[in-house]
Amino acid sequence: MIAPRGLPYKVVVNAWDPRDGKADRDETLEYIDAMGWPRANTVIRRYKIHTRAAAEGKVVTQYADNGTTLRAREDYFRLALELGYGGRR
Repeated sequence: MIAPRGLPYKVVVNAWDPRDGKADRDETLEYIDAMGWPRANTVIRRYKIHTRAAAEGKVVTQYADNGTTLRAREDYFRLALELGYGGRR
């Protein structure tokens, strides 16, 4: 819960660049776990398309179809499903 409001939350690791390897990502996940914070299992990878889309006023579902944008969208779709959005319960 986010004190003092008592709001439920999960920490989402984002802007992870897979080209840098998994060590930083894994250390960040371990730190979050050690602090006892609830976290999402899905990690959002860093893609330039996210920066450009924000500047263009687009959301992830409006990205053009190509290999990179499909992977970028996939991260957010996995997160939405993990959090219980986008389907029947």
